[in-house]
Amino acid sequence: MRANRRLKPNHNMRARKTLKPRWAMRASSILNPNYAMRASRTLEPMKQMRAISNMKPRVLMRNHQPKRRSKMQFKIEELKKQYDGKSIVECVTEAKTLNEGMIKQGEELVGLLWYLEKTKRFHDYEGYAKIAFKVFVFEICHIPYNRYRQLAYAYNWYPVESREYGPQTIQAIRSSVGVVKIPKVLGEIKKKVSNITAPDKRREAIAEVIKKYTPPKKVVPATDTKSYWKRKYEELFDKYKLLEKENGEMREQLSRQRVPLENLQKVRDIVQVAVQ
Repeated sequence: MRANRRLKPNHNMRARKTLKPRWAMRASSILNPNYAMRASRTLEPMKQMRAISNMKPRVLMRNHQPKRRSKMQFKIEELKKQYDGKSIVECVTEAKTLNEGMIKQGEELVGLLWYLEKTKRFHDYEGYAKIAFKVFVFEICHIPYNRYRQLAYAYNWYPVESREYGPQTIQAIRSSVGVVKIPKVLGEIKKKVSNITAPDKRREAIAEVIKKYTPPKKVVPATDTKSYWKRKYEELFDKYKLLEKENGEMREQLSRQRVPLENLQKVRDIVQVAVQ
């Protein structure tokens, strides 16, 4: 086995086959990942599992990647037959019609999920009696809970604007400007976009209005770590010196008060003896 380390990988694999299974398994751990995988296949199932478990996760992922699916749902030949005879205007019009249907269905879906969340009826569904709503939304509709909350806010408070500009615009205004100024920003967007028909100009106008009302970010000055901790150390050292001084003064007071207390104890002893 020691001699195998000095061999090339291919010769090492051939030499390994002449060893006992236990030594073969140890020898396979010395090989390169690809050769180790090939070498492990000659072992018994249990020993093969042990040999593979010693490899790095990256090697296992590289050697056990699932095969890429060759069948695709959308076939370009069939799509060409369907849409090549139509003009680009007809294609865009059809896309807008389909998109409007999807937006309407999405709004209805959010309303239904809102109803299930508020009434807690989703717990009645089999297997979700003790499951949180965010898990229910993700597993049933494949929608992340944060995304659902954003859509619910947009469709609840600004349904008309959400249909016109999209719920993502409402969310962009909410995250950049804040909840209080959303009506003001939407009003200015409506005035500025009313006479614009080009999509790129329209998009730029909306972004410009949002940027106008976005408050500037606070610039945090860079701090010198060494000087910062040096200053902290000096502050703590000064506090330590002050406490040490107060402690010394209190010790002196106690030492001065100890002598009168001792004299009082002696007087008390004399009085007790005289009384007796």
